[in-house]
Amino acid sequence: MQLLRWNNLNPIPRHYTSVFYGERGWLARTVPAPPAEGKNVLDIPLYPQTVVRQIDSGIAFSPEGQHIAYVRQNNPQVGKYRIPTASLEGNSETVLQIGAVSEAPNALAWSPRGDEISHSLYLVKQGLGAIDIFDVRTGKSHRFVALKGKLPGAIQWSPDGHTLFANYRQTGANFARGQIGFLRSTGGDIEPITRDTNGYATLTLSADGKTHAYCRGATTLTRPKS
Repeated sequence: MQLLRWNNLNPIPRHYTSVFYGERGWLARTVPAPPAEGKNVLDIPLYPQTVVRQIDSGIAFSPEGQHIAYVRQNNPQVGKYRIPTASLEGNSETVLQIGAVSEAPNALAWSPRGDEISHSLYLVKQGLGAIDIFDVRTGKSHRFVALKGKLPGAIQWSPDGHTLFANYRQTGANFARGQIGFLRSTGGDIEPITRDTNGYATLTLSADGKTHAYCRGATTLTRPKS
């Protein structure tokens, strides 16, 4: 998959797995193949600029909005993942962490202070979901929470750093119905925000932390034409 950027709003239908808005325009993660008929897509501009190639997660913006972080798997080393950071143009890529693909993060969230990057993951062998925190200054990670029966996906910190919002799935009959919840900065379990029969996929947060945006019922999104 690759990361693309648009700076205007000429519509073009394509298939996207994650959509974000930054200071310099829309950023979206694409899949190589076109969507099947009937699937929802996001109508966004022509002539996109490729920012980063081969990423395997959504992206996280640094607090000042000048850098992005993401996950790359099996490149250049098979069986390993990397968490690189880069400028908004995709330049000056720096690798922060390397680990086994079996513990590769699903999603990243940069802390408001900029000194930590949280990442959600599935621990398949243990049957757990988890969220780890990487310390940018020391280069070390530690376990923030282990979640029995709950598998976190997209995560976002509130601007004050007191709350971590999460899109998550629960094991069992309702696994396909992702929900939105939150954790306190002190840890603990995910507390639900949504409790309904809809399926919520992806999650992003407005700059003031007061509004959530998500895809409901699918992992892609349709933007209405004006």
